[in-house]
Amino acid sequence: MIKELLRSLTASSPSNAHGRCWLASAAVAVGLVLGSATEAQAAPEILRPGTRPWEADMGFGPSFIGYNNYNHYDRDYWHSHRGDFQFKMMEQIGYHFFKDSSGPALGLNLEEGFVNAFRFECDAKFWYDIQLVDDMAIYLYPEAKVGFAMWTNPFEPFFNTQVGFGAKVILDDRWVVFFRPIAPSFFIGRSFIFAWDVMLGGGVTFP
Repeated sequence: MIKELLRSLTASSPSNAHGRCWLASAAVAVGLVLGSATEAQAAPEILRPGTRPWEADMGFGPSFIGYNNYNHYDRDYWHSHRGDFQFKMMEQIGYHFFKDSSGPALGLNLEEGFVNAFRFECDAKFWYDIQLVDDMAIYLYPEAKVGFAMWTNPFEPFFNTQVGFGAKVILDDRWVVFFRPIAPSFFIGRSFIFAWDVMLGGGVTFP
């Protein structure tokens, strides 16, 4: 770019050497300024887009029980509570079909809940990482999962399904940081439970 600007300015410059020298200096100065501006606008190297298709994550956060008639068929244990709370942990691994860190992905998701009762979920999970900026590893992702769940105190199995929406950043084409504030979850069995999970965590992309 600097060479083209220098060539154009010197071609239209006065015939004396002093004029050509002045215009050449001006061309170099303009080129340096433009070059610095371009570098300033470039994405930081640590935020370059992810290129690795596999992703493994762990997270934790609160789970708010919006409705719960758990074990309603036992008259001695009947309850319907709103506002119950659990602490949750999550582990998952998945593969992106586009063979980089963006686009559709399918994986296995495990989650555990604690406080008042133990809760375990094992689900197949689909999500889609939408890259917000072409040259930066910042993503939004909708997700959905279906599978099996169980609650204890007492034991009861459930069909489990959940939808969610979150955001993530991949640092140095390797390290994942994510936040998922939206994730309503439904447990359907002899009882019915509705929950809303919030999850914060991190992970790694590979190979």
